[in-house]
Amino acid sequence: MRLTVHRSTSSTGRQKARIEQVADQAGEIVASRLGGRLGATQLVLTDGAGLAALGYRADLAVAGEARRSRRLRARVESQRGRTCLGLTVLNGSGTTVLVNGARHKGDLRELDATLLHELAHAVQLSQHAARDLKIRYLRMCFGADPDDRGLRTRYDSQLDIHEQQARNLEALARRLPAHPGKDQ
Repeated sequence: MRLTVHRSTSSTGRQKARIEQVADQAGEIVASRLGGRLGATQLVLTDGAGLAALGYRADLAVAGEARRSRRLRARVESQRGRTCLGLTVLNGSGTTVLVNGARHKGDLRELDATLLHELAHAVQLSQHAARDLKIRYLRMCFGADPDDRGLRTRYDSQLDIHEQQARNLEALARRLPAHPGKDQ
């Protein structure tokens, strides 16, 4: 996995070093537990605004020829930037995990849990059926395809299951190598 830094925060150096230290092992743990494989995954360390903007652009790119809505963009970006510790989005060859370094405030234990959580979503979205459902859902949300209540229900059900699986894997952060410093 390749890590890039999109926007810096005061803790970026420590967070970047920690992600580089544990990302491969975290991916192996998650793939093993979920019985899947981690496809091509990029990691991006950013802040809230970066997470929101990159996430929106990735979703829009996957949706294809979509009706760009400024209102939708503003709602999605502001919600994601304020609340998300991390976000996993589709890209052309796999997934991108966006980590909101600013929300972790230097807490490396929380960073480890977030990395496991988001890598779980990367494994889940590597499954062909889950990836296709996500693309169809995004196309509907961006207005490229008509609204489909059944699709929305299937997507929401899958999302609930995926979120529960990802939350359950966060506790496995204790299996990652210890990190030095006061945030242990």
